Amino acid sequence: MMQKAKQLILKALTHLLRPVVNRIIADSSSHTCERLVQYAVQRPVDLVKLSTLFYYCYTYDTTYDAVPSECRRRSIQEVGLTSDVAPPDAMPTDMPSMLCALMSCFRHLWEHACEADFIDVGANIGTVALPMAAFIKNSGRSGQVFAFEPGLTAPLLEANIRVNGLEDFVRSFQQAVCDIDSVVPLHTLCAHSVGAHTALTPRGKEDELFITKLVSSCRLDTFWADKKQGRVLVIKIDAEGFDGECILGLGNILADAQVAAVFFEYSIGSMLDRCADLTRPLKFLHANNFSLFNLWNAKIGTTKKRIPTMERLLIEDKEWMTCFFNLVCTNNAWRQTDLCAINNNLPCIEDLLKVLREIFNS
Repeated sequence: MMQKAKQLILKALTHLLRPVVNRIIADSSSHTCERLVQYAVQRPVDLVKLSTLFYYCYTYDTTYDAVPSECRRRSIQEVGLTSDVAPPDAMPTDMPSMLCALMSCFRHLWEHACEADFIDVGANIGTVALPMAAFIKNSGRSGQVFAFEPGLTAPLLEANIRVNGLEDFVRSFQQAVCDIDSVVPLHTLCAHSVGAHTALTPRGKEDELFITKLVSSCRLDTFWADKKQGRVLVIKIDAEGFDGECILGLGNILADAQVAAVFFEYSIGSMLDRCADLTRPLKFLHANNFSLFNLWNAKIGTTKKRIPTMERLLIEDKEWMTCFFNLVCTNNAWRQTDLCAINNNLPCIEDLLKVLREIFNS
């Protein structure tokens, strides 16, 4: 019965998208065709446990592939036993470096009487947003997490917030973040990753099968205009190659020193594909008194030359291009690297930089 249903679905897809589907069926294995059906129609979900938090996750996703087998197929009855991460004065040794860095930023701000909120652009199922919310909750602080996820994983993000009892600390928005307040097309490439989607058709994959929908987009300065004043923001951006546009959309809140730090992925390949200005977002950050750092660990991937991890690069006009290539130069398969911008007005900034260096150099 199930096999017959799959055949009917494939027949319908073939009728609607005959040139694309015929090529895929001709050139791909039956497993690939089955995977396309899973993406387009079924999208099976499993409940997994990572650290002390629970996540609904699509089983045909790269996120799920990274989950240890003993953490899969959890029971909903387990939820409620605990939703806390480690106490604020402790840091698990196996915690991802990005989470350690974000929590360290919050600790630094709290130590200097600065209340902060967290914005997660490209939250996916919440693997960063939820631990940060639990961390803020356990620390007894009033901070909020604002999580943006426009893709197919947005319903899972909302469910994960509820299942971990973090509704008072996380607000989710099924919106794209960009440098305009408008509407953008969002493409999910079938047989790749449910959590990876982009407003740009990937170069060289124009003839492959996509799930496409229109989503509203917003600038972060527009979003933050009517929110709490007198607080600072720590921001993480993973926008599948559109991080530069998200940074430009920060606009006035950068100029008004409302942002303490921005952690983001810099995708040179994606920017080159759409003929975007490679240096504009970085110059924008520098013009607003932010220092730029490369977080890329030279042990991961291959770089054209070793980039000193977490070394400050002072950018002057006459040295801009040299500094730019030193900052973002990478030869990994994705043509991308991880960068961090720290507000130079932060109190005792050298103390924070020392902590971050220890995290990313370890």
